[in-house]
Amino acid sequence: MRLELDSLKPLLDPNSIAIIGASSDLTKIGGLPIKSLLDFKYQGRIFPINPKYEEIAGLTCYPHISHVPYEIDLAIIVLPSSLVLQTVRDCGTHGVKSIIVMSAGFSEIGEQGRRNQEELTKIANNYGMRILGPNTVGMFNLKKGAIANFAITSSLGEVPKGRIGIVSQSGAFCGYIYTLASQKQIGLSYFIGTGNEADIDVADCIAYLAQGEHTDVIAVYLEGCKDGRKLISSLEMAKKNNKPVIVLKTGKSEIGSKAALSHTASLVGEDASYDVIFKQTGAYRVESIQEMLDIAYACSFGRLPQGKNIAIFTVSGGAGIMMADYLAFQDVNLPEPEESVRKKLLQLVPFASIQNPVDFTGHLVNNPKIFGDFLREVLDNGIYDMIVTFTGIQGYKKEAFEELLSAMKEIHNEYPHIPQLLTTLFTPETKKKIHKTGIPVFDDPITMVKVAKALSYLGNHFYPSTQSEMKWIKKKLDLSLFTSHTLTEVHSKQLLQYYDIPVTIEKMVKTEEEAVKVANEIGYPVVLKGMSPQISHKTEANLVHLNVYNDVEVIRLFRYLRQRIFQIQDAEFEGVLVQEMLDRPIAEIIVGSKNDLLFGPMIMVGLGGVFVEAFKDVSIRKAPVDKNEALKMIQELKGFSILNGLRGQPPVDIEALSDLITSVSHLVIDYAAEMEEVDLNPVMVYPVGNGVKVADALIKLKKKTLEKVK
Repeated sequence: MRLELDSLKPLLDPNSIAIIGASSDLTKIGGLPIKSLLDFKYQGRIFPINPKYEEIAGLTCYPHISHVPYEIDLAIIVLPSSLVLQTVRDCGTHGVKSIIVMSAGFSEIGEQGRRNQEELTKIANNYGMRILGPNTVGMFNLKKGAIANFAITSSLGEVPKGRIGIVSQSGAFCGYIYTLASQKQIGLSYFIGTGNEADIDVADCIAYLAQGEHTDVIAVYLEGCKDGRKLISSLEMAKKNNKPVIVLKTGKSEIGSKAALSHTASLVGEDASYDVIFKQTGAYRVESIQEMLDIAYACSFGRLPQGKNIAIFTVSGGAGIMMADYLAFQDVNLPEPEESVRKKLLQLVPFASIQNPVDFTGHLVNNPKIFGDFLREVLDNGIYDMIVTFTGIQGYKKEAFEELLSAMKEIHNEYPHIPQLLTTLFTPETKKKIHKTGIPVFDDPITMVKVAKALSYLGNHFYPSTQSEMKWIKKKLDLSLFTSHTLTEVHSKQLLQYYDIPVTIEKMVKTEEEAVKVANEIGYPVVLKGMSPQISHKTEANLVHLNVYNDVEVIRLFRYLRQRIFQIQDAEFEGVLVQEMLDRPIAEIIVGSKNDLLFGPMIMVGLGGVFVEAFKDVSIRKAPVDKNEALKMIQELKGFSILNGLRGQPPVDIEALSDLITSVSHLVIDYAAEMEEVDLNPVMVYPVGNGVKVADALIKLKKKTLEKVK
């Protein structure tokens, strides 16, 4: 799905702008865009429209849009809502390509406003115009100086022209974010306030920035969306184009959701659903504007870690402990340097702390060159993916800092795949010098490690680990191996293992000699199962035999199972599965999925046996689910008390079961086009710390998958 890039270009990269309702008072909403366009040296034509004036700020003022003798890419409408509909018709008649309706008084005020907004959209569609708003602060394109916006003025300071694009459903954040970016000297490319989203919504804007050449990082303030599939498509587009998306999603609580609805007239869905979408598409969710900007700023330097191993370097033991304490509870690793590396570090500074954090101590003040030597020794070992460094007040010490900066630049160039983050107190001059080396700098160590956590998350999505890569193994899996609509247990479990889903130890054999050998390798007792692509329910066909204790029984049952399959009409003998005999579990669980025609893959969990068949004791969600949602599914079961420890029984390993449900939910999403059903039954659940194991599995393919193969 390619969201329209060309139709948004006249609005977001305009060569000419008309301001309808322009004011000669440049402090009013009708005058502010004119002042900002002039102050920011807009690279295009400006046409004020107001019959009261002949000239505004040295620009010719036209009485009506139809009087402008030039092509107009964008018209900004700053009029009472009662005049907007006719003005939009006039713009369409004159061939205006896009409009920003700053005027309020539409869907956010009630039913009549909603009807007016629908009419506004209809008129614009008839003329092929795109609408931003209504009830929007507007947008800005800093590269072009196109400040089609009433919140930004030169008095707020100067923001560097950068590579971070911001999309927001709240216009009030525009001036706030701009001012923060100015204070921190964070470079921006665009700000787009979507307002009521009569036409252009957040997803359109993300898609535009994802495909555009002037933005590398996208920051989003989101209250809700009206088209979930479109939002997912735009986030996937950003990921495909290697552009990190950082999202501040509000409306978590019931009160917050109601506020979001009244503010933007958006449809706010369940918050957990957004979490699933963000995780699925690799967007990173933050809790504050400050955090959003900090992470976007770090991403704009263009380096993401390719793994989760972080090395902490510090001149302060206290700061090192603070950073390690925070990261210890995140999804990252803090491995210690190997013994050989630690010995070399002690040769450099005998009194240094050479674990992780690596503490230079105050010796760095006396010998700044030691910084590069320490980092090389650690990084040459090849186990670290990112560096975070705390150097105290070194950014204020000019001579020492120059040597330190030189070493950092060398490391930056020598290890181009490893991002560095730095915390130091700095002056505006030293901050600019640090930026020139390509290293993000912060003035607080906890802020830095929070950013490191985010970069690790994003890097894990942009540079998948081996496990993540295996989730796309379907492209390498030869479907021609499968001649049946239903995969056998063996092939089903092979696919499960790509997702690190624990399955029984087992091996398919074709001869009784192999069966005896494998049974002895696994260890008695074992289970023997006769395998045929045409037989889905092995137990009913008497093809499953438990508690086989010796070689003689293995040979006898192998012969029986082979003969039994030959007796079943049209059944092919694929072999015999020799499988470990599992210990008795606390409970048996069924985990499954069915591909719903409307909603796609649905994930299900239930207690096995009579609880599923008699009481329909199941919990269902739309896949995928995260671990927290999987836990909720388990807790919803009527038989949860059995899993939680009933009448002296130990509680089961619910964390492992949650992991399994989560993994299955991602499997069925990844294979949504090929799979019809998944049935893991039974899943054996053991006490806390002992995990879970899939004893039997059945996967049904869609018929069209087999037709493609044939």
